[in-house]
Amino acid sequence: MWYAICNLLVVLSFFLSTYLTLRQRKTILRATEPPKIFKDKITDEKFQKEKAYQTDKINFALLQSVISFFLVLFKVKFIGTFWNFFNYGGEIIHSLIFLDVFDVIGTIIDLPFSYYSTFVIEEKYGFNKSTKKLWVTDILKSQAISLILTDILVPIIIFIFRKAGAKSVYIIQIVLVIIQLIMQVIYPILILPLFTKLTRITEGPAFEGINKLCEETKFNAKEVYSADDSKRTNHTNAMVFGLFTKKIAFADKFLEDPKVDQLVAIIAHEIGHSKHWHIFKQFIISQIQFAIFFNVLYMFMSTDSIFIEFGVEDKPFIIGMFLFGILMSPIETLLDLPMNMLSRHFEYQADSFAAERNLPIDLALIDLATDNMDTIDDDPLYSAFTSSHPTIPQRVEAARAIMKKKE
Repeated sequence: MWYAICNLLVVLSFFLSTYLTLRQRKTILRATEPPKIFKDKITDEKFQKEKAYQTDKINFALLQSVISFFLVLFKVKFIGTFWNFFNYGGEIIHSLIFLDVFDVIGTIIDLPFSYYSTFVIEEKYGFNKSTKKLWVTDILKSQAISLILTDILVPIIIFIFRKAGAKSVYIIQIVLVIIQLIMQVIYPILILPLFTKLTRITEGPAFEGINKLCEETKFNAKEVYSADDSKRTNHTNAMVFGLFTKKIAFADKFLEDPKVDQLVAIIAHEIGHSKHWHIFKQFIISQIQFAIFFNVLYMFMSTDSIFIEFGVEDKPFIIGMFLFGILMSPIETLLDLPMNMLSRHFEYQADSFAAERNLPIDLALIDLATDNMDTIDDDPLYSAFTSSHPTIPQRVEAARAIMKKKE
């Protein structure tokens, strides 16, 4: 029974995902022109190129989804066999071997997809700047970090779960919160530099504009950096990071663009997230979800029949989490709707933070979408389930309404 339920939920999840993706694909193929706000920015030739880019990406996503679907079914079928095959030592050692092997196998399976996405699709449309050497190096670094974190966290979680009984849910949550806070501190110091070179900016129009914004908004940013994103991609981004001391970083490509006011508007958007405590609010919500999830998981772990049906009689924590994750997948999919609604609300608030200061966040969004070939509107249902951001036309309309009130 449990095996049939797991397979049914995997199939339902796949068909929902495929249905949404096919709706988005149809929306892309039916697009004949960009939204009105982009008409002065995009020629018909450039729009057709963007349409081809978006079509290639979504076709590739469909292929990945199909292959992932069969891999999950395969894993469900043989999860007990795999667990028993790696039977060595106690539960913690056994779990680490099992997870590390599957982590590496997963990375190997993902290699051709990552390669095709980077060196075929992104290369074809002029976005890829990465070399094969850099691509391999990034993968190896990411894999090493993943294995290290797994080998640190899993023993702690399993030990607490087995020793603390019903109290383990809250002890694990406290431990993970502490670890997340530690990661916030060490990420910009130890992990980020492994992938990105940050060059401190201390002068020039960009620095002066950002520094003035920070003073006006009383945002305590200690340092401003340019990130060497251009060695990997022509896509652009900016961020505010740091736990106790805030730092600002933006893609080095922005330094080539004379539109400093648009960069300042983008940074104002990021500062808006901080001023509205969006990250903290999302963190609190995630902790509530975690507490509910782990409490139900604790009860689920006492169900002998599900483990016996999958050929695992000692009820290992890792197998329980995997199977429980499948059973929870429909609920998680439904939760995506309110979580995306909340996230989009936060994006509007961050945009308004810039718009209220008469910064051209509308023009910045238009230029970013144009440069990133991301101007085609999403299918509404696809967007509701998959997008944490409103569409660019929606954001521009909202920002301009605020600016109009300020006039």
